[in-house]
Amino acid sequence: MANNIPIDPGFPGNTSPQQNKCMDELLASIQDQITTPVGEKLVAKMGGKDYFLCRLLRARNWDVAASTKLCQEIVSYRSQHKLDFILEKVIGDQPLQDGKDLNWRPEIYDEGVKRVLPYIPCGKAWLHLDGTAYRDMEDQQAQPSDILHKCSSEDIWHWWHFHLEAGMKATLDGAALYNAPLKGAILVFDLKGFGARHLNTTCIRLLAQLFSIGQSKFPESLSRIFVLNAPTLFSGVWNSV
Repeated sequence: MANNIPIDPGFPGNTSPQQNKCMDELLASIQDQITTPVGEKLVAKMGGKDYFLCRLLRARNWDVAASTKLCQEIVSYRSQHKLDFILEKVIGDQPLQDGKDLNWRPEIYDEGVKRVLPYIPCGKAWLHLDGTAYRDMEDQQAQPSDILHKCSSEDIWHWWHFHLEAGMKATLDGAALYNAPLKGAILVFDLKGFGARHLNTTCIRLLAQLFSIGQSKFPESLSRIFVLNAPTLFSGVWNSV
């Protein structure tokens, strides 16, 4: 049975005539990009043709030329880093999460991702009844400087690509499970315990780089971020990021 969830403006099913025109123009301009093997998989992972077009256009304020350039950059980046194979390499054919157990995690097969995960404050993951994928990030045990000493740059970037691909897959799973419009994921950061040990300049710069890739190569994949229990000093860190 269909889940009667309102569709936000600028999403498939709720676009204006002008936005529809932009979608048609963009499709014509990127046809050669999205008919490659990498492009075809990208369109499917981002929800299909209409969702993909709307993502690109929303990310560039419905500017067709800028959206065309964005598509080219994403396809090139995904090809360069072989992103289509990361989920299979890291977790095989396991599901990402179990709707009945918020603490369940798939077994990790990739050694680089295994090295990074102990230093990442991952909490629970779940799918809301509106199809939205949620991830809870808890900070109590995180020691940011440790990741620089015990993990290589390649490990960290490989984990980040896995995290982004997994998030994109989770949003697709949620929309399919609840017959809901496809939306970006929601992150919940619980910063209880956040303190001076987190103010590592190198880590903050790295975090900014990671977030930049998430924003530019996975457009509109993140809907909202909620920050809980943030101390006063956090605002300075967030502004830097």
